[in-house]
Amino acid sequence: MLPAVNFGVIVLKAKEPFVVWNNNLEEDGRKFSREEVNEKPTAYIIPEMETPGDLENYLKANFRDLFRNELNKWWLNEEDWPDNLDYDKFREWFEVQYSPVVFDGHPGKGPTLIKRE
Repeated sequence: MLPAVNFGVIVLKAKEPFVVWNNNLEEDGRKFSREEVNEKPTAYIIPEMETPGDLENYLKANFRDLFRNELNKWWLNEEDWPDNLDYDKFREWFEVQYSPVVFDGHPGKGPTLIKRE
């Protein structure tokens, strides 16, 4: 059996407002569907969450970094990013999927920072 690790994981998937913003960056650029944008979503290892409210608190404390990272995946020029990167816009632009259970699929060969249970 694979060992569990003492972290959770969130996966961010773009919602329609993100797709619209991305598709409007270049007038003649390729246009992506929401499905295409979400073909390779980003997963983030996060601390374990003790209570249901902990995830919301984590997101409120870290949404700017998450938001900026997601924008940077698609467009490097920050001058073209939305002006108001607030929490409401983060939740409007991204679906957050959370899993409190993470297993080490490569035991003995992964990062040493992960404490195994």
